[in-house]
Amino acid sequence: MRTMRKKIVLSMCFLSIALSLLTSQWVNSAQHAVKYNVALIVSKPANLDPEINQKNITNKGYPVDEEGTETLKPDDEGDYFNRGVVHDRGGLHKEAIESYKQAVMIKPDYAEAHYNLAVSYLMSNDNSSAHGEYMLLKKIDAQMADNLYKKAAQMALSGMDSNYIMQAGAFRNLEYANDMVEKIKVNYLNAYIEQENGFNKVRILGIKNKGEADLIIKDINNKFKVDPFLLPAH
Repeated sequence: MRTMRKKIVLSMCFLSIALSLLTSQWVNSAQHAVKYNVALIVSKPANLDPEINQKNITNKGYPVDEEGTETLKPDDEGDYFNRGVVHDRGGLHKEAIESYKQAVMIKPDYAEAHYNLAVSYLMSNDNSSAHGEYMLLKKIDAQMADNLYKKAAQMALSGMDSNYIMQAGAFRNLEYANDMVEKIKVNYLNAYIEQENGFNKVRILGIKNKGEADLIIKDINNKFKVDPFLLPAH
């Protein structure tokens, strides 16, 4: 009888231990499962903001709603200016030009718009129109006009399609060189002075071909009675 009781007690002890182990394993498994699920949720990519989702941007750079209707309607010079910036960043320089032109039509003394318009013209290889904006900008904001002049020179120097530099005079006296540059800049934005071998050499950057060069040489010769000549740009 005593032997039987011992067996029952031992069996109950073993059963209790087994249940305890199973319960512990289930709890640990559940905890791991919870942690794993949380990790999955956290690692999910965030949804894109509808306003920056490329599907909601037209090929012209305008925000649109689900029906494809533009959600930004420009109604002042600032809106047109901002739209021009969007176009330029997207490489749509012709569209940017139209936006900046609208901005300066509303506000003729909008210096930043004239500056950006000139740069967009330069990016579109319309140097003549860029020069026109430079001349307007000189009357509105002389410092910004000077910044544009430097920007144009930088672009001309880095342009791979600029094959020639034209020299239109060399002066010992820097004042004479400055005077010549100011005269040439009235028609050619890329005029600058390069000091070399004791001379202040007046040069024009960004000449793409000899046909263009011939026209400039003839024009400068007629106006200033000097004989310009070409130098290789690279």
